[in-house]
Amino acid sequence: MPVPDRLGMRLSRRALVAGAVTGLVAGLLAACTGKQQQRRSPTPAPGSVTPDERLRRELVAAEQRMLALYAATAAAHPGLAARLDPFQERHRRHLTAIELSGAVASPPASTSAPSPGAPSATGTSGTAGLGHGAQPAVPADAAAAVAALRAAEQAAAAARLQDCLRCTDDLFAELVAAVGACEAAHGSLLAAA
Repeated sequence: MPVPDRLGMRLSRRALVAGAVTGLVAGLLAACTGKQQQRRSPTPAPGSVTPDERLRRELVAAEQRMLALYAATAAAHPGLAARLDPFQERHRRHLTAIELSGAVASPPASTSAPSPGAPSATGTSGTAGLGHGAQPAVPADAAAAVAALRAAEQAAAAARLQDCLRCTDDLFAELVAAVGACEAAHGSLLAAA
């Protein structure tokens, strides 16, 4: 039954509900935008590196290490290559999304490689210590190699959770959370594989 408004016009229930939903969505969007603006750090001085730019550099390096680990595992165990391809493709997409999300800080002038197996700045262990062109160690047993990938994915997912807390931009935090969720899913899917 139509409901009369103040001007004597009749509104259907459907129009009333649609208006209420539209108002609710607009309010939520305004609240998210306000939160994002409050969370942003002040504009950095020219030439300085923001925390998000530094974090992007770390995430790019972590994704490159993960891709290297998958490539080395597929090379060492060709029978696993087809099963690992979808995981590698998702990590390529993560890398692209991170690179496109904003400026990536250049590596520091003095870079000393961490010791093999040591946690990286983002907390991912097992894939740290890979210099340019270095191949990660892959277990000779295929099941152990998959277990190593699973452990690397789980460590990466845990690190992304901590990385979200370091983000100063909410949209970047959402991207980091999505990457972490995907890595957590990889850990579960590798266990089932």
